[in-house]
Amino acid sequence: MTETTQKPVIYVLCDTTLRAADRALISRAAGELQKLFPMCRLSDLCAGADTQGRRERADRLFDGTANELGRYDASVVLHRMRRQLAEYPNAASVALFTARDLFASSTKNTWCFGLAGISSRVTVQSICRYGQLTAEEKLLCVRRTLRHELGHTFGMAADPNRPHTEDHFGRHCTVPGCSMRQTGTLRELLQLAREEEQSGSYFCPGCLADLRRRFPPHGRGAAAGSEQEESTVDEHVAPQEKALAFRRQVADLHSQRKYADALAVAREGLAYAGRNLPRDHESTLKLLEWIGFCCRKLGDNAGAEQGDRALLERLKEQPGKRPELTIQTYEHLARELYNQGKYASALEISREGAAIAEAHLSRDSSTAFTLLAWPGFCCRKLGRYQEAHDADRRCWELQRKMLGEDDERTLKQKEILNFDVKKLAETAPSQSKADPAENALQCRQSNQSGFFIETPSMTLIFDWYKGILPPIRRDRPLHIFISHIHADHFNPQILSLAEKYDNVSIYLGYDYTDDAVNDYLDNLPERTAEALSCFDGNRLLKTDFGSVTSLPSTDLGVAFLVKADGLTLFHAGDLFPWQGCEAEFAADTAPLKGKHIDYAMLPLDPRFPAAAERCIAHYLGLADISCFTPMHLWDKPEFVSAFVRQHPRYGQKMIAQNPGNAAIRESIQLLKPYTIRF
Repeated sequence: MTETTQKPVIYVLCDTTLRAADRALISRAAGELQKLFPMCRLSDLCAGADTQGRRERADRLFDGTANELGRYDASVVLHRMRRQLAEYPNAASVALFTARDLFASSTKNTWCFGLAGISSRVTVQSICRYGQLTAEEKLLCVRRTLRHELGHTFGMAADPNRPHTEDHFGRHCTVPGCSMRQTGTLRELLQLAREEEQSGSYFCPGCLADLRRRFPPHGRGAAAGSEQEESTVDEHVAPQEKALAFRRQVADLHSQRKYADALAVAREGLAYAGRNLPRDHESTLKLLEWIGFCCRKLGDNAGAEQGDRALLERLKEQPGKRPELTIQTYEHLARELYNQGKYASALEISREGAAIAEAHLSRDSSTAFTLLAWPGFCCRKLGRYQEAHDADRRCWELQRKMLGEDDERTLKQKEILNFDVKKLAETAPSQSKADPAENALQCRQSNQSGFFIETPSMTLIFDWYKGILPPIRRDRPLHIFISHIHADHFNPQILSLAEKYDNVSIYLGYDYTDDAVNDYLDNLPERTAEALSCFDGNRLLKTDFGSVTSLPSTDLGVAFLVKADGLTLFHAGDLFPWQGCEAEFAADTAPLKGKHIDYAMLPLDPRFPAAAERCIAHYLGLADISCFTPMHLWDKPEFVSAFVRQHPRYGQKMIAQNPGNAAIRESIQLLKPYTIRF
C-alpha cells in the first residue's frame, strides 16, 4: 500500500445551487489544502460531469430544513452528513459547499458562513453572502472559511482548558493571525482573510499542536501549516542562551511579517525567561518589548498596552537604568491608550513620561520630543484647552531651547500653540454656562426616538434625526449614538458634527451587511471616520467616562446601555416585542436583568398597543429603572396619556409628553428642556 492511499482524505463537495464558475473557484481554494494539511490528501468532487449525481444527492441534505426567512438549518444538514460518512472511504473530513443561506439552530435563525461538528469530520459552508464581492475577494473568503471549518472538524481550539481560546458561537482561538478566530461580519471575514494571506502563517502554535494530536507526525516536516510550528530552541543550553535564541526566533519571524507567530514565540520565551531569569534581565525586557511590537503590527492595541505596562513596571523598579527604553515605552503606551479612546489614562501616562523625557532630553531625542507632545494631544481630546495650552507651551519652549527657533519641529509646535490660543478664545464664553448638578441630567426629547442629554461633564445625543439641535458646548466631549440606520432614527447630517467639533465620538449600530451603506461609510471625511465606531449586538467598549454596551435588536441595529458620570442610561432603539419576535425580545434583553438604570428611553409604539404594554412591563420588571421616557410615538403623544390611564402603575416612573394630563412623574414638551435629578 502506498503512502498516498494510507493518507486520510479531505472530500470537498458542491450541491446544484452553485454555478460552474463558483465550483471552479471552490476547487481552486481547495487546492491549497495539500499545503496546509500535508498529512491528508484531497478528493475534489466539485467539478466534472461525473459529479452531477453526487451534487443532486447533496441537495437532498437540505430538504425540509428551511425556516421562514429562507435560511437552511446547517445543524440538521451536518447530522445527515454524519449518517453518510460511510460513503467516503478513509475520510478525514467532508466539506459541503452551497449557495443557500445557512443558519445554526443554536443561534436563533442568525445566518452563518458555515458550520462544523467539532471533531466530527463534517462541515457545511455557504457562499450566499459573498454575492457583491469580486472574484478575488470571494476566493479569499472561501479559502479562509474552508480552513477554519476544517480546523473545527480536526479538533483545533476545541479544548476548553487550552489557553487563548473562548466559547463564542462554538470554541474558537483568540490568537491574532490564527484562522481559528471567530468572525461575525463579511467585512471582518475579508479583513482577517487578507491579513492571514499576507502573513503566510495561518494557524497559531496552539492550534498546530491540536492538529498534531489529531494527526501525529511521522518525523519533522510531516506536520502542517507553519515552518515555525516547532520551537527551534535547543532544550539543553544555558537559560541566557536559550532566552537569546527565543529573541532571535522572534526577530526572524517579525522580519518575515509573520507577526502572529512572532507574538506566540515571544510569549513562550517570556514565560521561560520568567521562570529562569531575573525580572530585569535584558532578554526578559526585550521579549516584553517584542510583545508590544507584534501586537501593534496586528492592530491589537489592548494587547500592546498590556505588554508595555508590564515592561514599564519592570523598568520603574530600577529608575534611570535604561532611560531610552523607558521613554520609548511611555510613548508607545500613551499612543495605545489614545488610540483606544482612553484619553484621561493617556494623559496621566504621558505626563509621567514627560518628566523623565525632560531629564534626558538631547537634540537627537526624537522619541522624547514626541512624548512631550502627547499631554497636549490628550488635553485637546478631553476639551481641556487651558491645560493643552500649558503643556504645548512647555514642549515648544524645550524645542526652541534644544533645536532652535527655525527648526521644523519647533515651527510646527508653534502652530499647535497658536491653535490652542484660538480654541481658548472660542470656548471662553461657553465655559461660563452652568453645568448640570451632580447626579442630574438636562434633557430634551425630539421626534420619534431622539434625545439630547447633558451630564455634568459631557453631551450625549441619541437617534436625533429631525429638529434643530440645541447649542452644543465646545468645552466638553460630545458622544453621538445612532441605534440603527432607519430614516426615523438616523439623519446623515448628524455625522457632520465630527467636522465642526473637536472631541466627538460616534457610536453606530450597524454590522456592515448593506453594500450601499458600506460605500457611504468608506467615503466619510477623515475626522468623521476616525470618530466613528460600529457596533453589532453584544459589544462592550470601556471608555474613560464609563462604558458603552450594545444589545442586539429585534429589528435593525442595536440598543445602547451607557455608563457616564456615575449614571446609567439605556436607549432601546427598536428593541421591541414585534409580532413573531417575542422570544427573541426576551433573549436580547436578558443582559439587563437585575441591572440598575437611572434613565431609560423605551419604545411605546401606538400601532401595537398590546405589544407596547408588554414592552414596558418587561423592561420595568427586568431591570431596576428609576425613570423612563416613552419614545417611537409616531407623533402621537396622546397615546401616552391614554396608555397611562389604562395602566396607571407605569405613571409614577414616566417622564413624557402628556397632552391628556394623565398622572405621571413629569410632563414634558417636545424639544423643551427638562431636568432629571436622582
